[in-house]
Amino acid sequence: MTKEQQATELQEIKKALRELKEAVNAMQDGAPTPHNMNELVTINALAKMGGPHPQTLRRMIQNGEIPGVRIGRKYFIRKAELEKLLTPKI
Repeated sequence: MTKEQQATELQEIKKALRELKEAVNAMQDGAPTPHNMNELVTINALAKMGGPHPQTLRRMIQNGEIPGVRIGRKYFIRKAELEKLLTPKI
């Protein structure tokens, strides 16, 4: 294995470890665990159902405007929160 291949492999391992650390931190913050993952909707699925564009949802989650969680490269919203968001405010 060349030094370039070793460096590339090391970067991939570091990236995987960062993503794993983020997932663990998210789970400690009350994020989804395997037994309640079915309570979540991805922002891409929400957009396909006629919701806002995924980038808009991602920005809103990052700004704290709507509750959501990032696991790896995907963002999720709980179904219960989704119902609150879709309910018209009068």
